[in-house]
Amino acid sequence: MNKTKFFFEKTRSSIKYLGIVAAIISLSVMFSSLCVMSLLSLSETLREALDDNPRATIGGDITITPMEQNEENFNLVKNKLEEMKRDGAIKEFTYTSVPINHRMYNLGFGKSRNILPVGYEDNRFPLEGTKKVLTPNISFRDLERIQDSAILSGNLAKRGNLQIGDTFVIYSSDMYDMHQLKLIGITTSPLSSATNIYVNKNLFKGERAYTFYADIVGDDFDKIKFRIASIFPSDVGATVSFWDRNQAEKDSARGSIKVFTLIKGLSVLGLFVGSFGIASAVNTIILKRRKEIGIMKSIGFTKRDISTMLLLEVALISIIGSVVGVSLGFIFFRYLLEIISTGEMEILDFNKSLNFVAIGLSLLVSIVSSVIFAYISISNVAELKPTYALKDLDIRQNKSSKNKGVLRFLMVGLLFCGISIFLTKSLEYGLGAVGLVSIVLLLFSLLFRLIFFLILRIPVKSHNFVEFTWDSLRQSYKKIVFAMVAIFLGMFTVNFIMILVNTASGEYKDRYQEVEADTNVVVTSLVDGATDDGKVLKMNGVDKGFVMYKAKLDEKNQSFSEIIGVDLNDLGGRLKIVAGDMSGIITLVVGNNAEYLVEGNLGKVTETGDGKIVSFDDIGWYKIGDTVTLLINGEEAKMPVTGLYEMPEHKGGSIKYLPAGGFISKEKFNSLGINKYVKEYWLNVKEENYQPFYEKVAKLPNTLIESSFRIEEEMNAILDTMVRFSISIASLALLAGVILIIIVTVLDVTSRSRDFAIYKTLGFVQKEIVWMVLLEYGVMTVITSVFASLMAYVASEVINRYGEKFFGFVINQKLNFDFKNSIAMDLGIIILVLVLVFLVSRKPLKVKPTEVLRYE
Repeated sequence: MNKTKFFFEKTRSSIKYLGIVAAIISLSVMFSSLCVMSLLSLSETLREALDDNPRATIGGDITITPMEQNEENFNLVKNKLEEMKRDGAIKEFTYTSVPINHRMYNLGFGKSRNILPVGYEDNRFPLEGTKKVLTPNISFRDLERIQDSAILSGNLAKRGNLQIGDTFVIYSSDMYDMHQLKLIGITTSPLSSATNIYVNKNLFKGERAYTFYADIVGDDFDKIKFRIASIFPSDVGATVSFWDRNQAEKDSARGSIKVFTLIKGLSVLGLFVGSFGIASAVNTIILKRRKEIGIMKSIGFTKRDISTMLLLEVALISIIGSVVGVSLGFIFFRYLLEIISTGEMEILDFNKSLNFVAIGLSLLVSIVSSVIFAYISISNVAELKPTYALKDLDIRQNKSSKNKGVLRFLMVGLLFCGISIFLTKSLEYGLGAVGLVSIVLLLFSLLFRLIFFLILRIPVKSHNFVEFTWDSLRQSYKKIVFAMVAIFLGMFTVNFIMILVNTASGEYKDRYQEVEADTNVVVTSLVDGATDDGKVLKMNGVDKGFVMYKAKLDEKNQSFSEIIGVDLNDLGGRLKIVAGDMSGIITLVVGNNAEYLVEGNLGKVTETGDGKIVSFDDIGWYKIGDTVTLLINGEEAKMPVTGLYEMPEHKGGSIKYLPAGGFISKEKFNSLGINKYVKEYWLNVKEENYQPFYEKVAKLPNTLIESSFRIEEEMNAILDTMVRFSISIASLALLAGVILIIIVTVLDVTSRSRDFAIYKTLGFVQKEIVWMVLLEYGVMTVITSVFASLMAYVASEVINRYGEKFFGFVINQKLNFDFKNSIAMDLGIIILVLVLVFLVSRKPLKVKPTEVLRYE
């Protein structure tokens, strides 16, 4: 039989023999590949969804937006850009518009919010390489040719369940403006313009706000900005805003790099836990098989042969664990995406397919790191002399061997640094992760030695197995320090992650609330002709309510943009007349100035906010006795100002505020003959009656329904998503801690068969040995858990006080260390360790001393 065949046969039989140790190796590698697979896939998917091309985000190389939107400023910027194009400073420019009066629109009734209609103004839009229409034979120019047409992003169409050729409705959030459009094309769109709907410029009446897009020659953005800003007077403050592709790239990188690196950094944690498990498990294999290795060396097998065989065993077990871990990692990745693909995040195009690069990296990194860390323990086989192995003695290293061991450890550390840097793609985070782990292991190893040394000096004189156990610990505590450090890291991770989870859950519970209000439903209906108010007010489920009439005025009106018809008694103290009466129109007064805004007190002076003394005659507020000119149905209508009002703090709750417009009586409103206006019903509906009420009202045409139930649902859904996502990510670290505890406990107990046999030869019975073992691990775990809780508290306080300095951003929610939860967690971990010790030690304790001491 050649060596290769022997290796494979021996590997197969050894895996069966190793049993629980092989399972530990497989579990360790599985966790490593699970972390790497899930978190790399998540990081890459988020990067693809969030990291847009800067030019596509901007719409060109630079955008220019006049701060004060009027025709004069529009022409100033346009003419300057044309001049710069002739001079060769810019390659091309274009522009779009949005309606000033109605910035936010809804797509379909109740389907989605925050839609921005963008007017197609110029046939040069879009600039080259910024966006394109995906629909065959359709371009943005078709918006001018096809009446009431629209082009929108694929994600927005999917969200609204729209197909090419479908008609849909958009309406302003105040219901004053509504349009029925036809979808003619789908366009590519970055996140910054994913909710834009592109329409013909003439669809919207009234004033518009313009944005210019330009491609520049060269990269001197400051020069371009200076030339454009120079067209405005130098004594005026902010006149124009800019956004260039360099700024967009920095803004994107600033927010995303830390998040992506943090997510990838967690995969390094998984690698560390898995690799530690591998190193510990292989060390146990060598201890269990010292005589076998000695026999193999005595019959001619070289150090290289034995190392190859052991590495082959580890590699085979690692492959099995990696495949299982990758499968579980993909499932966990899809679960995380399902959590964040809700609400406003639906607009993002997440790639949920298998990431073969992540699969390859997960398998490669997990298996390679397993073999590398296994090599630390396996390399010690070279120092095992056959005579020592056959006598079952410990490995003794001379000075040269120790130097080689240190060198091997450093090489493995450098390789792990390389893997960390490769995964995080950050030299700082990669080296930081490995450096932090190394420093922590060194410091806490020394610290634990000191702690155990001091505690074990306490004398115990029980004259039974308790005293023997205490003396045994006093003699051998140095050997278990590293194991206790590993258990400490696991306990600390569990404690600290639970602090994060409890803090996030507490924040969720604190913010999760029912929006309580006496007006908890507002129904806004666009009226075209006379309608019956009682149609909504008298619906089943409505406890109480009232209706007000609202009409939009000419945008050039100097004091208010709406006229509101109400019955003053319906408002329940929300509005208070402080001067005059409601026979005509009443206008808002600010502060204590009502007494001056009447005809008898004109000419008096007041001090403005900047210290100037002015006459009330010069202030732009309406005064009692003035005449308001309203533009209604295209014609002017005059109405006297007969009163002034203010809005006192209302004791009851409401999901909306009264508009600060001009108020008149309902009778006066109806007498104006306004063709198009809205009725706004302020209602109180009990939660159990809301759904039937909503189903009835939703059938009414041109109606928008707002409710506290929907507000709280949306608010709490966002919080719930944040908490679920953070807890899911944190659960990996939590699982890492638990796995670390399990690995160390199981392997340490498994490797102590000789100790148990010696206890029996000294005359201790089976029951006493069980209690001795439980006492040993109980004492060590209690000490370790107390210290882990203390360090978790210290870490939370350091982050609370110095988080901004350490992490570069403000941590708004302070970490909350719960003493009771920490004690409960520690007790749970102690019980877990003792149960594991009891279960795993049952088989070694039953073995006869002669068998163990003769041959393992």
